[in-house]
Amino acid sequence: MFSFQGSCCFIVASSLGDSLIVPSHEHESQHYFISFLIESYFSAKNYVKKGAFKSRKVLVLLGLSVILLLFYKNEISSVIPVFHVTNEPNVISKGHYGQTLILEVSFSHDGFEQWLENVQPPYPLLVLHSDWIERSPSTIEIIQKKRLPTALLGNDSETYEIDSTIQKEIGIYEKHFGRKPLWFMTQDYTFSDELKQKIFAERVNMITPTALWQNDMQLSEGMIIAVPMHESSIIDFEQLTSFMQKQPFVSIEENLFGYTIKTKRFPQ
Repeated sequence: MFSFQGSCCFIVASSLGDSLIVPSHEHESQHYFISFLIESYFSAKNYVKKGAFKSRKVLVLLGLSVILLLFYKNEISSVIPVFHVTNEPNVISKGHYGQTLILEVSFSHDGFEQWLENVQPPYPLLVLHSDWIERSPSTIEIIQKKRLPTALLGNDSETYEIDSTIQKEIGIYEKHFGRKPLWFMTQDYTFSDELKQKIFAERVNMITPTALWQNDMQLSEGMIIAVPMHESSIIDFEQLTSFMQKQPFVSIEENLFGYTIKTKRFPQ
């Protein structure tokens, strides 16, 4: 008997206390392929545990497992770490376990790169505008070097009446980060029903803040606090750092689910 648990990147198959991590799959052909791979792996392992090291069946199963893993290497390398938090196109505005800080970035204020260099975990979620991404290569390099969590910041919701707009913005994000964003937020924090459907079809989750940052604000469980960083914004990075150090912030995934989602990059 095997039990399967889905995740953003992997399927975890377990049998008699053992586990085998394999890439997630969407198509029927992949399902049968993975099922055969898992069956071969655990059958061979059970024979080995029983001491049947010289069994021809063990050797055949192990050999097939190795061949299939090599054959499937390209599929493993192309796994896209995306997932739906909800079964319907809903907008997340509050979690359950702690508080999360997000920075919505469309403009680079003086001192931002230095602040990014020195920021300590738990890191805020950086929600980045596609235009800013394109014109900020040095800052993107810092973000990628430190593996800071990122998401995509859009424009006001009314700008998405043109069908291709959201796909263009997602494409810019994907070009620079090598994957689709897990999270998307509009600058006016609103989503039309049509926009919800478009984003949901892209397998991207929608998020809005519970409240905007104020240095002396009172926090409650599950809050998502946004720090706007636009051209018209006024931000004091020293105050922001002090605020972060006083509060037990967690990632958006931990806030929602009680655990942190991590992705694994396989070598080519």
